Amino acid sequence: MIIMLLNKFLVSEQGQYFRQPHIQNCNCARCKRKKYDHEYYLKNKEKILRRIQLYRQNHYLDYLQYRRDKHRYERYGISEIDFQRLIKQQKNQCAICHKPFVGTPCIDHSHVTRKIRGLLCKKCNLAVGLFEEKGIEFAKAIWQYLREENQGFHWLIERKKPDGK
Repeated sequence: MIIMLLNKFLVSEQGQYFRQPHIQNCNCARCKRKKYDHEYYLKNKEKILRRIQLYRQNHYLDYLQYRRDKHRYERYGISEIDFQRLIKQQKNQCAICHKPFVGTPCIDHSHVTRKIRGLLCKKCNLAVGLFEEKGIEFAKAIWQYLREENQGFHWLIERKKPDGK
């Protein structure tokens, strides 16, 4: 049984709060604004959607840049200026293979401490992710496999010469 009304919440005898259903005839400023916005949207839906679509077409690259910056800040806590500073510190090169970046570099970070370790190319970032997940034994197994390449089954595969003969 509900015993009291407290600031748009209903309170039961057990102390549980229940949100009151929206009252259609509410006259508070917030409810009036919501009603007006909803009615305006219903009356002008096609015009609004056309305007949004046109805006997105004209500002697509700006929107993508905004999303990248927002994601980078929310996930790693660095701004675009900090990101450009990191690229400059690393001389626009991957921290592992030292090749110049093609496209946007990946931000390598520790999943435990959440600290940024550096910027990597996509291939090195993928490799670090696999090694970090699978452990050092996985890296040793790959190294052993690559060292013993000449002792493998390469003789079973008939290779064509570069000239096609």
